[in-house]
Amino acid sequence: MSSFAPKQNQNSDVAASPISPITNASTYSYIHRLPFYLTMAVGAVAVVTLFVFLASAVQWRQNPFFGAMMNPYLVVDGSRPIATSGWAGLNAGLQRLDEVTHINGQPLFAADGNHDAARGTFLGIMNDLTVGDTVEVQFQRPDLGKASPDYCGNVLEGFSTCSLTYTVTNLSDTDFIAYFIIPFIGGLILVLLGILVAYLRPQQTAAQHDGLFSLAFGEIMAGMLK
Repeated sequence: MSSFAPKQNQNSDVAASPISPITNASTYSYIHRLPFYLTMAVGAVAVVTLFVFLASAVQWRQNPFFGAMMNPYLVVDGSRPIATSGWAGLNAGLQRLDEVTHINGQPLFAADGNHDAARGTFLGIMNDLTVGDTVEVQFQRPDLGKASPDYCGNVLEGFSTCSLTYTVTNLSDTDFIAYFIIPFIGGLILVLLGILVAYLRPQQTAAQHDGLFSLAFGEIMAGMLK
């Protein structure tokens, strides 16, 4: 019987050892502040991303402006110039829903119709141009029941093939500010506001949610720079 006594005493000692209250408090505090740390990390990434967007926009502006705004699918969108000089492509006849397919005879789309690759080809062509160059733009225009202009062919399967020639210019300061700088400033303000709210209310989950929402919305606004 005596041989079991040490083991019993040892087991009772282990069972009686409580978990340190300090360890519990530290763990709880860390878990409770985890949303705050997450918001701060997201905020730092958001700020860096904003300035990457801005640097990309400034670099893009060094190249000639195509003469119309397009969506990622190379379809002319409804954006209109703020400056009275207008945009060369729109002035020449490009309009909303035109899908650009060729520039200077070079096709943008491969056989697989990959839009990402087509956009890369488009950007490569624009990088090789200088202000004052003449470009020939071929595009597909959907049939909207209107009379076709002389630069468009006959309608086939709901689309007509069109071709325009015009001279590329720079995007005006007015339009650059309206379409890029103002969204960037708005996005930056929202991102900084989100970080500030999260910093001032680190213990409030609602504040962290508001901060993350401001960060996300700020990134969306600044994403217009792309």
